[in-house]
Amino acid sequence: MTLPADRIGDNGQRYEVRGYIEETDVVEPIGYANDKDGADQLRDAANLWPRYDTVWVVDRQPQPPINERATSGGSDA
Repeated sequence: MTLPADRIGDNGQRYEVRGYIEETDVVEPIGYANDKDGADQLRDAANLWPRYDTVWVVDRQPQPPINERATSGGSDA
């Protein structure tokens, strides 16, 4: 069976779910989702699979840099 191009790969989806296989020390993509809820559901389902020792969600949208001056130091007064 051949899948159409729009069903192959991530198609720019924001979240990637990854799984770690300890036995072979491999991290592999499990799937992709457009929203956090969908990614969390996929992660929870994949956690039930015996293949993966750890499963997590990666937000692939670039995050703005942190302004270190705004987040460090300051007075506690």
